[in-house]
Amino acid sequence: MKAKKLLRKRKKIAKKLVKFSKKIKKLQAKKVKFEIKLKKLSHTKAIVKKHITNGEGKVNNNSTPATAETAQAH
Repeated sequence: MKAKKLLRKRKKIAKKLVKFSKKIKKLQAKKVKFEIKLKKLSHTKAIVKKHITNGEGKVNNNSTPATAETAQAH
């Protein structure tokens, strides 16, 4: 009797392990997808930041001589 009970418990535990291992695999797949999205977003964010800083530099360089010229005209 004890042997049968132990075998049943063993089977139940094995089933639970299979179930949890499937859940873990799904979660790991989601984690990988999320990390890829995060890398893409941070990359695009860096590109946008780079363009903004470059654009601001150009605007500031162009605006300073213009403001200097208007100040001299007055």
